[in-house]
Amino acid sequence: MSHPCLRCGACCAHFRVSLHWSEADPDLGGTVPIALTEPLRQHERAMRGTSQAQPRCVALEAEIGVYSRCSVHPQRPSACRAVTASWDPDAGGPAQPSVQCDRARTAHGLAPLTPADWVSIEATIEANARDGDGQTLPGHRETLAQLVADGGGAPIMFLQAPEASSGLAVGHGRGEGDALPEQTAPSEAPLSASPPGEDGAPA
Repeated sequence: MSHPCLRCGACCAHFRVSLHWSEADPDLGGTVPIALTEPLRQHERAMRGTSQAQPRCVALEAEIGVYSRCSVHPQRPSACRAVTASWDPDAGGPAQPSVQCDRARTAHGLAPLTPADWVSIEATIEANARDGDGQTLPGHRETLAQLVADGGGAPIMFLQAPEASSGLAVGHGRGEGDALPEQTAPSEAPLSASPPGEDGAPA
């Protein structure tokens, strides 16, 4: 069974993805391909295609709810790295619902993910993560990226815990339409981001 994100793509076709301009500047260590971004505000850029009434990231290769692949996954912006799938047991903390995931899936007519959506993934991990003596294999998560591939397609790229945020979660002018990290405190910014134009604000 493939990772639920590889059968979804809803978040990439629901939110504006904004980033500090330095994330797309290789001279400053940025990895996001600048050609896939466009100017947004003074210190920000946005992934092309996400700053419109019906957002869809230019890097998304998907039929929403059927298959999904990010063409720049290793170079994706920090905002994308911060959004987790609901109930993902490998998200770097206790499995819990994700406001952004649930909202995007619902907008595309998909049911929110539940813990049951992860049972087959966890069973595969447990079955393949140990050697003949029952010892945990080093590097098994990377190996499983190949073992739990979707029909020989793109390997699962979400099994590892997401990298730590680059510190751009708040404070760089992220707009209300942007995907926000789950851990952002309510006093700093809203937990549930609005798609461009949904709250009446311009995209």
